[in-house]
Amino acid sequence: MQQKLPPVDIFHTEVQRTIHYPDGRVYDLDPAYTARQLPIMISDVVQVGRTSLPVDLPPLGTIQRPLVKPGQHVFAMHSDTLSPWFKAKVKDVMVKQSGMQLRVKFDSPRVTSNKNRVVEGSEVAYVSQSTVRLHVGVRVVAAFRDHQQQTPTFYSGTIAEAPKTMNGYRYLIFFDDGYAAYVQHRELKLICQPSKVVADDVHPDCREFVAKYLAQFPERPMVKLQKGQVVKTEWGGKWLPARVAEVDASLVKMAFESERRSEWIYRGSTRLAPMYAELVSHQPRKLGTGARRNILNAVNVGKKNRVYVEYTRHSEQEEESAEETAAAAALRRPPRAVARKSTTPAAQEVTPPPPPTDRFISPISPMEGDGQITEISSKPRVTPRRLQPHACGRACIRNFSVDMARLKGVNPLLMPMMSGWIREIVRHRTSKRTVLYRAPCGRRLRSLDEVFTYLRRTDCKLEIDCFCFDFWVHCFTEFEPARKFCSIKDISYGKENVAVSCVNSLNRDYPDYVEYSTRRLPTSGVQLNLDSNFLTCCDCTDDCQDKQKCSCWQSTIQGTAFGPTGQVDETAGYHYRRLINGNVITGIYECNDRCKCRSSCLNRVCQHPLRLRLQVFKTLRRGWGIRCLDDIPKGGFICVYAGQLLTESGANEDGKNYGDEYLAELDYIEVLERLKEGYESDVVDDEQSSSDEKQDDDKSDDDGSPEAEDDDSSSGPQSSESTRRRGAARDDDFVPRKEIGGSGDQDLRRSNRSRQAKSKEVEEQETKKKKTTVSKSVEAKKTAPPDATAKSDNKKAQTEADRAGGPGAGRLSLPDDDYKSVREQFGADEYCYIMDAKTIGNLGRYLNHSCSPNVFVQNVFVDTHDLRFPWVAFFALSYIRAGTELTWDYNYEVGSVPGKVMYCHCGSQECRGRLL
Repeated sequence: MQQKLPPVDIFHTEVQRTIHYPDGRVYDLDPAYTARQLPIMISDVVQVGRTSLPVDLPPLGTIQRPLVKPGQHVFAMHSDTLSPWFKAKVKDVMVKQSGMQLRVKFDSPRVTSNKNRVVEGSEVAYVSQSTVRLHVGVRVVAAFRDHQQQTPTFYSGTIAEAPKTMNGYRYLIFFDDGYAAYVQHRELKLICQPSKVVADDVHPDCREFVAKYLAQFPERPMVKLQKGQVVKTEWGGKWLPARVAEVDASLVKMAFESERRSEWIYRGSTRLAPMYAELVSHQPRKLGTGARRNILNAVNVGKKNRVYVEYTRHSEQEEESAEETAAAAALRRPPRAVARKSTTPAAQEVTPPPPPTDRFISPISPMEGDGQITEISSKPRVTPRRLQPHACGRACIRNFSVDMARLKGVNPLLMPMMSGWIREIVRHRTSKRTVLYRAPCGRRLRSLDEVFTYLRRTDCKLEIDCFCFDFWVHCFTEFEPARKFCSIKDISYGKENVAVSCVNSLNRDYPDYVEYSTRRLPTSGVQLNLDSNFLTCCDCTDDCQDKQKCSCWQSTIQGTAFGPTGQVDETAGYHYRRLINGNVITGIYECNDRCKCRSSCLNRVCQHPLRLRLQVFKTLRRGWGIRCLDDIPKGGFICVYAGQLLTESGANEDGKNYGDEYLAELDYIEVLERLKEGYESDVVDDEQSSSDEKQDDDKSDDDGSPEAEDDDSSSGPQSSESTRRRGAARDDDFVPRKEIGGSGDQDLRRSNRSRQAKSKEVEEQETKKKKTTVSKSVEAKKTAPPDATAKSDNKKAQTEADRAGGPGAGRLSLPDDDYKSVREQFGADEYCYIMDAKTIGNLGRYLNHSCSPNVFVQNVFVDTHDLRFPWVAFFALSYIRAGTELTWDYNYEVGSVPGKVMYCHCGSQECRGRLL
């Protein structure tokens, strides 16, 4: 029976079709669906139509720039690039070899001196608005209004975003004085004769930013923000906690509660700490030269309302912009041969996403995940026994022997019920539901602790991870795909403990042959020491239940002191074989062959063979994926990532020759060192914001931050211009440092804030310590009009000094050059080792990427305690329902591989848009 889905809206444009769900989700329909007329499986379509355009927005067309004639009225630059533009009358037109020059006379009453001036063609704009829609990169003059000013003031700038639905059909303008704002089409004036290279007309201090932005366009890295989040934001040379007050398309209004001020900022500005960290991460690494998939980097995994950098792009220009984007990436960092995943997470609170509410894997490709969840056909029938007072022992399970060979290939959570146990879900009067297990002797057990004690007393062969007390986890259901055009019973060919099936519900293609291996295989140049004499071990006889006495447990717990917090976490590690508290960044040390504990030890998880029933299946846009056939509880172990261990040079060579899709970097050492140096993005949680603000206030007195200068801006005919765009969105990547003078705008003050995180500064951080530079700032009081979406709610504009030591003076600074990495202790030529699962590997190679994954990766040390060779293990980030695809975050570094662009098709609401 087909499940009835909620009504959705389908919107058509010239290039794509999108599905809009009532909860805000938007999915692009792949062109293959339209061409093949595949079913979309939408029960009720309530609206089909085109999004209407504003009446005053002209159509697309070729931009016309007619010649300017004497006697014509124009807008002309009064003194320099940063000064206002006023109406003027053309007196004479002179055509020279260098270009057109015009002699103009200003008509505006606000111009009191220098009314006659000779200007270039790039310093003149038409009075009438353009009859066609303008595109990104066009030089214009745009209007700004004071709240009490009816006549707008015009300033030069560059179009950074064309009108579209997401921005309310407005233009995003990067003004030459460093501000950004949205402007309507009627408030733009087209410049008559711009230079062939757009950046040549931009102010020198803005030129680099604008040139880089246009070279990367339509790729635009921006911080994904939501109202109410607290993010470290640069203010006055310091990182202060700021709360997101409002998000308007590509702009965000950040409220600095400690400064009692708010400001609109471009979401791609490095004044936002996550954006700055993203920029720094693209700089050359000290160790290694390749770029691989970062397997365990869980910086953002599963965090609710998380802050991250997304890469937006315009679908109409994807192909033509790929080469430009790759070229820009090549400038940001040295060439890296291949793309590699990371295998170590950064420190951040992990909050799992909510459990799935339906059985469909992807709304944009229904056929690949179409199926149904049904009850198993051979449901065990057990007659409950009445509990008789007794002391539990081996006699309790005498009549219910556990035959593990017979249970092989069965859902692990179903094994107890097939061995005489009963799982009961109790409904309370308060609608609360709890789970109880009734043992074969009739005793009811209410927790994992009681079950574990019972298993030890009765010497039962069942293990603790076969039990789950989450009532929403189903034990008697399984997922069955709706169709199988072709299938393989066991893709591991008997090498796994449980058969891993493979189906294709889209076509009749089979996956490429892979030599299956459940173990990692070192290649030439990889010295993997597996001598057990180098392992610490325990002598526990209680299945390592007492963490204080188990030396292996203590290796995990005491190791957390070397994490970012510097504090010991007594709860680190497994909780009855499940990793319910998320990733342990410093790694988990499992019991090994030298330990005296049994195989049922609570600290033996990843070393056990596969137990879950998994299925490889074909996806429409993401190759082959893998899904679970049964429910997986939160924190449950899934599998490991196995393959060939390669050296840095070997990985680069193989990646070039055979592809880099399955390369994974064992960067456990590097990630921990970067965390200790404060290398990662510094995002403040809500509960920490108040205390951080208080500390910043105390520090501000010691830092000697300059007080606001208050020039005489309220007198004179230009008083309205002097308060222009107060608190408008200024991006310090392109804020000019020049002090403005000249008549007509003598009282107009500009901010002199130095640009943060420029590529030159970051390069200097890699070669030498930055010199402290302090430059005076000139205060700018500017007020934005209501429709420019760049207003400040504070009456007084900000006055700032250039920051000493750059914006990374806090936790975002790079490691010092005299710091010696742990990896260097192993040898001068030591680099990250790479796991390659392209031709030899296990089922871990089939886990696809998602920006909102349901699986996270954990570093585990089992057969060696060499920090260079941790095991890579996958665990469930949250409850995973049967039939759901298993995904994890590859954490590729965008732009790390010159000439290679890879877009993301995960379909997540938090999709970052790009992988490489």
